[in-house]
Amino acid sequence: MSGLLACFVQIVRADMRVSQWRCWARTVAVALAMASFGCSAILAAEPSAAVSPPAITSATTPSPDFESLRVKGLNIALPGPQDTIDPDFAGIRSSLAAIGIGYIGYSSNSFYDNMLSAERTTFGNQAYNGQKPTFFTNNVMQLTYDLSRYGIPDGQIVLGGVYNFDTWAPAGPNALSLATFSYYQTFLNKRVELKFGYLANAVEFWGPFLAGNLAASIFGPSANIPVELGINAWAWATPAINIKVNGPDGFYNKLGIQRASNPDGPSVEKIDNPTNLKWSTPNSGVLVINEFGYRTEAAPGQLATWVRAAPMFNNSRYIDFAFGGRSTGNYAGYFLADQQIVQLVPMAGQAARGGRSYPDTASHFELSKKRD
Repeated sequence: MSGLLACFVQIVRADMRVSQWRCWARTVAVALAMASFGCSAILAAEPSAAVSPPAITSATTPSPDFESLRVKGLNIALPGPQDTIDPDFAGIRSSLAAIGIGYIGYSSNSFYDNMLSAERTTFGNQAYNGQKPTFFTNNVMQLTYDLSRYGIPDGQIVLGGVYNFDTWAPAGPNALSLATFSYYQTFLNKRVELKFGYLANAVEFWGPFLAGNLAASIFGPSANIPVELGINAWAWATPAINIKVNGPDGFYNKLGIQRASNPDGPSVEKIDNPTNLKWSTPNSGVLVINEFGYRTEAAPGQLATWVRAAPMFNNSRYIDFAFGGRSTGNYAGYFLADQQIVQLVPMAGQAARGGRSYPDTASHFELSKKRD
């Protein structure tokens, strides 16, 4: 009996060992299966993990359209941002451009002195620029606002101020005042241009500034016939309206109607109208100017040409030195021609600015009927 019991115990022990081995085998099998599944999952995931998901990037910010913010309607090309000392300092210009605001400022400073042995006064007074050492500073700041974003073709508002100072008053006038406040837009696909407000027609018509400025004349601005005829400028802006019709092949006709500056000169205008906001001054009337011209801008392989002529009529009451008192009916006219004669760098982007030679030949002819 004891032998049978011992044999049973051995059999049970043997069966337990088999059960344990079976349990361990099952555990190992399950572990291997899970490991195999995990490895397959990892291998299956690897191809996807090898390809980076598309990066989430913001839309490319378009470059500011500085060209649309330059002052429009002028017959001179004021420097663009790239030609200034602050193209986009600290991103200020770009930030303003994003909301439709542009700006242009400049300072023109001149010094004159006659280096020859000559009298420093005439009857005790200075009679011309440089007779005595003469300093002149002209400073203008203008802000523009783009209205084309509201569907107005080429629409623009300009607001500007001016500070002038001259040690010889007749070459001024000295000024700290409004320079311009204007509205501009085009019609018929740019065939017609309209501009009105407080304007400076000295830079809208005539165009004598290719190699100088309004005060560069030895006798100051009043030595220019159009100024004597009452044309306005930044230092003595007046209410005006200009309409330009652009014809084919560079031909154009531009009509201007403005309140004439004072017939006794810009200095007298500033004495009576220091802010430039007055609609009229004593003896001033209406000036009408009509310029007809032909103009082509410089381009690669194309030289710049500009020919223009205009009559001017003014009904202001000028001093009549022939018969005394004052009389109306003053008039003048001008003819100017400018031609670019050589282009050293005939390539895109260089024909109209740095990297070119632009000697100008100009023929200026002006006539007037004067009573001052």
